[in-house]
Amino acid sequence: MPQTLQVNYSNLIFGVIALAGVVQFAVCVNWSMNHYPGGYHWGDHFISDLGRTKTELGQDNSLISGTFTQTTLVLGLALMPFMVALPGLFTYGKLPLRILGVLSSIGLIGIGQTPYDLYVDLHHISLGLWLVPMAAMVILLPIFLEIDAAAPDSLIVLSLILLSTTVLYGIAGFRTGYVVMQKVVVILSIVWLIVVAISATIAAKHSPTNRQRLLADQAEWYSKRLTRRSRTKP
Repeated sequence: MPQTLQVNYSNLIFGVIALAGVVQFAVCVNWSMNHYPGGYHWGDHFISDLGRTKTELGQDNSLISGTFTQTTLVLGLALMPFMVALPGLFTYGKLPLRILGVLSSIGLIGIGQTPYDLYVDLHHISLGLWLVPMAAMVILLPIFLEIDAAAPDSLIVLSLILLSTTVLYGIAGFRTGYVVMQKVVVILSIVWLIVVAISATIAAKHSPTNRQRLLADQAEWYSKRLTRRSRTKP
């Protein structure tokens, strides 16, 4: 049976808002890296280093820190409505997916609001609040989409890659490994979110051909005719 593409406009709106949040985050982080006091090095600095009030060398980082705080706040707030609306499409898993999505968004906000040179414990709690629910979503969301026959192969493959990368990030065991894997996880998370947004916004629906519609109409007409005859019999 052929398929037609149907757009879920409410998810489209929330998806555009979420995408705008991702874009502003990428732009602000790139700007912050280019203006980081003393220079930002991909193999030496975490993304969270942008939020430090002072660099490791003691230089003032208030401008970059303020930018990082604001951009992560905007990112978390932009993602949250989409994370609440997205599970509404699924037959199963609405509540757990919403809870996981909201928790992960709160974790992102917390990462930016807790510079780890001032609030190291709260910063790591926020990091876990982002990573753990996100990893659970990466596992569950393709499963629930597959139940509804709406999970594209690209999402399943990307979910497996992102999940494996997240595990490697957690067990890297040395600073350079953590630094590099963190950036890989963030980049893959953004790509994964974009694929999810497209999958949830544009859904393939089965539509009957003209011949199938004609056969269905004829079957309905004969069914009604037989029903009337059976009622008129003595």
